[in-house]
Amino acid sequence: MNLNDVILCTEIESANQIRLAQGNIIGRAINHSSSLNQLSIFESLISDNPYIKFSKLISYDSLTTCETLRELILKDHQEVFGGEMEAWAFITRRTQVPWIILKAVSDFADDNTVRSTQSEATNCALNALNLIINHLKNSDQFSDIDFTNQSLKLKNFNLGNEIKIDFTNIQINDTKEDISKYLNEKIHPLIQFRLENFTFIHKDQNCNDLFATFLLEFIQNSIFHGQSKSVSIFFNKNIIKLKDNIDFYNIKTSENDGGGKLAWSLLEEKYLNTEKINYEYKDRKYCFTFNIMQDDLNIPNECYLKPHILNNVDECDHVFIDLKSSKMYSISKMFVPHVEQLLLNQKTVYIKIDSEGHELLFSRFKDEHPSKFFILY
Repeated sequence: MNLNDVILCTEIESANQIRLAQGNIIGRAINHSSSLNQLSIFESLISDNPYIKFSKLISYDSLTTCETLRELILKDHQEVFGGEMEAWAFITRRTQVPWIILKAVSDFADDNTVRSTQSEATNCALNALNLIINHLKNSDQFSDIDFTNQSLKLKNFNLGNEIKIDFTNIQINDTKEDISKYLNEKIHPLIQFRLENFTFIHKDQNCNDLFATFLLEFIQNSIFHGQSKSVSIFFNKNIIKLKDNIDFYNIKTSENDGGGKLAWSLLEEKYLNTEKINYEYKDRKYCFTFNIMQDDLNIPNECYLKPHILNNVDECDHVFIDLKSSKMYSISKMFVPHVEQLLLNQKTVYIKIDSEGHELLFSRFKDEHPSKFFILY
């Protein structure tokens, strides 16, 4: 190990419960491993960036600047490259969430330890963090990890606006049964989670469930019948796009009466024919635009607000704020304190805007009140 090397840790052991006996430190081993504790996930990254080391860390709740104590701790932990003080407290409370710890080497826990080396080491850790995030976003190694419901948000974040299923890197048999099992067990939870957090259909659970089923059937047909090797699902505002690497396949028809045809017919009957969803094939993508109407929210007229029209909404449980016609950010900004007060009063707020600039003004409310605040386009 060298100064400014970065340790990428997915397994950590506590050395906080120890006793001294005959010149040795005897610890009670308490170990935690992340579901990302697989070298294969990071192998290519480490190969391209040799200053990043994949290793276990040991946690000790005191700053160690004594070479004798360091050697006592490491005597029975030859596989450990470094130590840390803070992460253990966080990890033990997040055991169901995939995690990594990055630890830059700023000293060697000896008598020569100084704090002046920490700034450069911090920058090295930040650079490594950016590399790791991009690596995970672009990697298909996530596919075989058994994610729990608590960790779907992490995977959702890492995948960005795209769910990509690449069967060139997935080790399963090419039978329809195995493909169906993989899609149902591995891909469906992520699609369902994404749809449940897709503003335009969150109020309609039936649409949510039906569209998730349709997506799975589409992916299966594309791979099994169309011999596609990859399928991507893109989420952008009120548009969901599907793209595979084969020529156009008419999803409105099918050679048999399988699940894909049934899913399409139900989707067409309930949502396409009523124009709640529009469909087109454009730029080699299958595009679905969600047009959930204001009426679907069942909000009384007196609970609608517009610029310069501020009704008394004290009796409203749900409030709709229409800023679609507002082109000036300053007008939308005037509504920020109103929205904040409505949310503090436990109102559910829907706000309709026309651009990302307006969305930025209200974006913090999506994180602070995910079940009460929704942005519509």
